[in-house]
Amino acid sequence: MVSSVALLCPPLRGLIGRAFPYTNLTALDFLSVPGFIAGVANPMFEQHTEWWDVLCDIKTGKVTVGAKIAEAEAAAQKEYSSQDSAFYETVSALVEGHYGEAAVRQHFAQYTQRLLNLALNEEEFPDETAKKSAMDANRLRLESIRKTTAFQQYYEFQSACREVSSLPEAGVARAVRRLRECRNLPEKEVLTIFELFQRCITLDTHVLEFLALLPESNGGYFPVAVGLLSPVPEVRQTTVRLLQLCERTRSLNSLNFFLLLSYERLLKGPSAA
Repeated sequence: MVSSVALLCPPLRGLIGRAFPYTNLTALDFLSVPGFIAGVANPMFEQHTEWWDVLCDIKTGKVTVGAKIAEAEAAAQKEYSSQDSAFYETVSALVEGHYGEAAVRQHFAQYTQRLLNLALNEEEFPDETAKKSAMDANRLRLESIRKTTAFQQYYEFQSACREVSSLPEAGVARAVRRLRECRNLPEKEVLTIFELFQRCITLDTHVLEFLALLPESNGGYFPVAVGLLSPVPEVRQTTVRLLQLCERTRSLNSLNFFLLLSYERLLKGPSAA
């Protein structure tokens, strides 16, 4: 049960503290914990519908939604059923393809992170039409998320991180999201993004913070490394400099062959490229 809770981490904080792996009818203190997640074996708990919002029977796979939220769930289901279906199909493919627990966990974490970004209006979209579609499809879900303690803790943590950030300018995290999420960005915007990187990432502390935005489990260097193939010389040069700085802390071995080859050629100078 704790492993299931951990699927939503690290984007959300404090969930493990609300998890009770095993409890019984003589230890009901967990009922006073807002948003508790409890594991039980006594079938009597199923009859006490006032205690739970969602009941999952791990033996049969049956999920029962409590009356308090069933009506809201039914109203929202049409809005986000298609995206949930796509999510579960991907999870099933990962499991059936034996990709391992880390890949499944990362998929859950990415999905949770996307919802948090939407709730904060920080998700990146290729255009306004895509943004409106995503916001409309998740409207009821986002309203619920914003009311939770977990979301408030996440918001406060992100705010605190921004205050202590070593980067001299804001916007680096958003720029990385733009590169990762949006395809076919205008070359002018790409150049602006890499100029921001050029100004902001100069020290080892900057590099560490920058690498935290590029986890190996979510594409690693790829969103930035594709700058090696840019038709704009300044973007290519900045990408090389960034990768040189980052390589001192984290290997570039995760780059695919073509990007690594491009990097090595550009290191040798314009004539080699």
